[in-house]
Amino acid sequence: MMATRGTGFEDAPFEDARFGDAPFEDAQVDRSAGAPATDPRLPARGAMTRLTAATVLSLGIIVAANSVATAEAPYRWWANFILVPALVFLTVSVGLPRAARETRFTLAWIGAIVLTVALLLMAGRMGELWPLMIVVPCLGPAGLFALRPTDGSLRAFVDTVAGLAVVGAALGVAFLLIRADVVDPGDLRWWGFFMLAGAVVAGVNGLILLTARRGTYWFSMAVLLIALGGYTTLAAIAELGR
Repeated sequence: MMATRGTGFEDAPFEDARFGDAPFEDAQVDRSAGAPATDPRLPARGAMTRLTAATVLSLGIIVAANSVATAEAPYRWWANFILVPALVFLTVSVGLPRAARETRFTLAWIGAIVLTVALLLMAGRMGELWPLMIVVPCLGPAGLFALRPTDGSLRAFVDTVAGLAVVGAALGVAFLLIRADVVDPGDLRWWGFFMLAGAVVAGVNGLILLTARRGTYWFSMAVLLIALGGYTTLAAIAELGR
């Protein structure tokens, strides 16, 4: 058979003088064709705008909190050493450039907890409104409902933690209502109902995982959650029966 003479272009990548010696790729865009160029500084500008607005708002909160605090005696000026770091956390969570969503959420959650402590101490209301220290910390884990892990076992665990956080926040609200004399439970050991709610959260997630049969070590996780729910149910019944 006669050998076919190669043209020399079979294995050689296409080269363009505009790109030097680098091979041409489909992902490269010819800007001379009128394609709009993206300014890489735009995300940073947006973050700086948010950071500036959050800083101004934080300064306003500091001024307002101290104005109210100075009108009462004694003036708890030392609470500013807690208030300022709290506002720094919140400000950074809003204006931190190129930060992951989880990082912003965590910073905002920590800032909210510290801010609650600072405002309660500055106002001298910690003894009355201490249940807020149950409600606010529970709001962060409750936000885990927004996560949807692909692994079934991990999803069951995350949903259980988030559900228990919701129960914890509801417990804090119940304490607030009781201390404000809005609700009078009498001699009823009412917290047992929240124990039952937590047991339901764990047990239901375990049963869902046991039915789905998906995820890493799904059987072990399902048994663990169901056992946790069952034990908590027995403890709640014993508490309510006292």
